[in-house]
Amino acid sequence: MKKTQPRSKEAADKATGQRGPRASARKKDQLNLIPGLRDRLVAEFDAAGVPPRRRIPQLSRVTGRTSPTARRWLDPEQPGLPDLESFARLCQSMSVSVEYLLGLSSERN
Repeated sequence: MKKTQPRSKEAADKATGQRGPRASARKKDQLNLIPGLRDRLVAEFDAAGVPPRRRIPQLSRVTGRTSPTARRWLDPEQPGLPDLESFARLCQSMSVSVEYLLGLSSERN
């Protein structure tokens, strides 16, 4: 008969779907970046006088991504974050810092 090894507490929690103190600590430290990015993109477009119907095409042009991809960055129902290259292009084209565009800082540069 084959003996089974006892599981560690972490492995047992993972297998049963329970979360230990480490998982809850990680959850507390997580950042919710999507609203910050979306809000800052909208604010930048508002400040530049870009009408809502022109925002998706402009995001697509600046980043080289398709309209459905760019639309997700502004969509409150099915939000998404840009890939790193697109994000860098957005920051450069808007002349803003990474921290500002993510909503982590109030300083534009």
